[in-house]
Amino acid sequence: MVAGSVSRFCALACALGTLFMLGHAPETAAAQENLRPTSKVQTPIRMALTFDDLPGSPIPEYGSARILADIVQTLRAHGVRSATGFVIGERLVSDPEAQRALAAWTSAGFEVGNHSWSHRSLDEVGTDAYVADLVRLDAPLRTLERESGQRARYFRYPFLEEGRSDAERRTLARTLASLGYALARVSLDFSDWGWADPYARCLAQRDGEALALLSKSYLAFASAGLAWSHAAAQKVLRRPLVHVLLLHANVATAHNLDALLTEYERAGVQFVPLAEALEDPAYTAEYDASISHVLTLSSLGSQRALPPHQVRPLELLELACR
Repeated sequence: MVAGSVSRFCALACALGTLFMLGHAPETAAAQENLRPTSKVQTPIRMALTFDDLPGSPIPEYGSARILADIVQTLRAHGVRSATGFVIGERLVSDPEAQRALAAWTSAGFEVGNHSWSHRSLDEVGTDAYVADLVRLDAPLRTLERESGQRARYFRYPFLEEGRSDAERRTLARTLASLGYALARVSLDFSDWGWADPYARCLAQRDGEALALLSKSYLAFASAGLAWSHAAAQKVLRRPLVHVLLLHANVATAHNLDALLTEYERAGVQFVPLAEALEDPAYTAEYDASISHVLTLSSLGSQRALPPHQVRPLELLELACR
């Protein structure tokens, strides 16, 4: 290995080693210990699994059909009977594998939801264009639901942006109600999307060492995210919460989902349908805020502080396989 390659690998190893330690920071390590099956937690942690950006974020080596097929296979291996995937409409047109990928998802019995046609930012396009964008996907989704025999109807805001003002939030809420959509907020999000591009780069370079380090950091942050959300619910709601996990249909999640679900099962997680999670009033309450993360909203509403947040690893991840 030449000196430049050694230097690049050392930089990557140091960066991802830092990621791993951040994912096991002292404030989250104690919370993780409280999630062990032998701990003081007496009831299982119920959780709904959701995946944004269906039919997937394809790369040359890994198309959307393969991404969803691998995710479906892992869910089945873990006995997960219900999961919800939020569809970006324009990917049905731009990705030739999209229909086959979604067919594999729905034929496995998993639900679909509306994630808008083009995944545009509300802050960027404004209310009228945003409403038109989500309505554009409604008819194709209704067809997909009829063909698959599904009746559940969910919407998730791209970037979790619910509206910048009370008036904007009310307009959007009326639109969703008129279309019969239930809003699918989240309570657990460790930014799994941040691993997608680095993972794709390292796959293209066939860099096994870097991929192993990325997987370790992915799992570390997934575990720390569960500990944080569990602790945050106890702190701001003063009770357990049926969690909604936000993942993305990308190659990093497809490759690491088995390890993630295994770790969560060891912590006492039981996987439930999204409809069951959304029965918790925390998900349907009205909040004076714009982010569709129920623990952040609950903290603002109750004026109870959240535990210290995880450090987001996105800048460190960008060093991988450059």
